[in-house]
Amino acid sequence: SLLFSDLATNNAVLGEYVNVVFDEAHNLEKTATEYLGYDATLWQFRDFLNKLYQKDRSETGVLIQLKRRIMAGQLKQFQREALLRMNDGLLDKVPGARKTAQAFFRKLTRLLYEALGADKAQPGSRHRYKPEQNLFEPIEQQYSKLFEDITEIKKRLAELLEYFTDVPEDSFEYQRQLFQEISSKHMQADLLIRNIQILIRQKEEGFVYWFELPNRADSDDT
Repeated sequence: SLLFSDLATNNAVLGEYVNVVFDEAHNLEKTATEYLGYDATLWQFRDFLNKLYQKDRSETGVLIQLKRRIMAGQLKQFQREALLRMNDGLLDKVPGARKTAQAFFRKLTRLLYEALGADKAQPGSRHRYKPEQNLFEPIEQQYSKLFEDITEIKKRLAELLEYFTDVPEDSFEYQRQLFQEISSKHMQADLLIRNIQILIRQKEEGFVYWFELPNRADSDDT
């Protein structure tokens, strides 16, 4: 793992070297994938959206925390109204994006099971796919909607962060911490968009593409 940490950071860990000897090389592919690869799962999208906003027995998430702090803070009226408007706009987008992600991975999983056939489509099995297969054409509409929804949330998070910079420090409780959390969510949105695009479009040269079916037949977490 140390070597692949070094490769991922352009030799920032180990410095320059010429030859490498691997011990326990049977774990090489798995470790390389973890450090140098891209992945996208339903769980990642759920985690991102649920930490922004989730409504179960009560409302939770960073957007709810932000709304409460804004309403209790020492802000000018126009600042409070602007922040609440942007925050509420984001709150409105999250439930739809969650449904879109669920629908995409459901369609994706069903598509992959059908493409493999009953003999090969075993829960938890891994399979290679190549650009020339055009495997994902049947779910282009679902992919485009997912890409659009997460991109819209990313854009609105960026607008909220930009407005944050004009708000005086200590205008409301936990202002700095909430700014950092929203910045983290913005970066996470960017990673989700990048990863799903790379895996669906398959434009990157020198990569091997594969998918792993869910461990349970009734799951959509491909």
